[in-house]
Amino acid sequence: MPGYRYDGQKAVIFTWADGIEAWDELFAKYGKQYGQHLSNMIKRLERLGDFGQLPPDQLHHQQDGVYAVKSRSKFRVYGWFESLNGKKCFVIGQAAFKKEDKADPTKIKRCIQLMNDYKRQNGESK
Repeated sequence: MPGYRYDGQKAVIFTWADGIEAWDELFAKYGKQYGQHLSNMIKRLERLGDFGQLPPDQLHHQQDGVYAVKSRSKFRVYGWFESLNGKKCFVIGQAAFKKEDKADPTKIKRCIQLMNDYKRQNGESK
């Protein structure tokens, strides 16, 4: 599964840069043992794509425009919102199996760097 993309009714959800590798690694490492939990994460992302939003307990602002999409298990994806060709997008920059109650600060920091890189590459300045 090379990365992830879902074209929902309200938003496009896709992995970008490190997010592709992190997403693929998550499935390679945990797919057999936690397949149902990963399926639930995909359903949650599809819901975000179809409705353009999630309840606050499922979509949590972390820092500097980076959000965490939380599943019922310990899987998290970190990303940010963009507009692409007039459509709302959620760009996944990191994916992780969360081992502690708090978000991994290195994942958040890296996601902020990726978000800034994305904006620079697409002509937006921060």
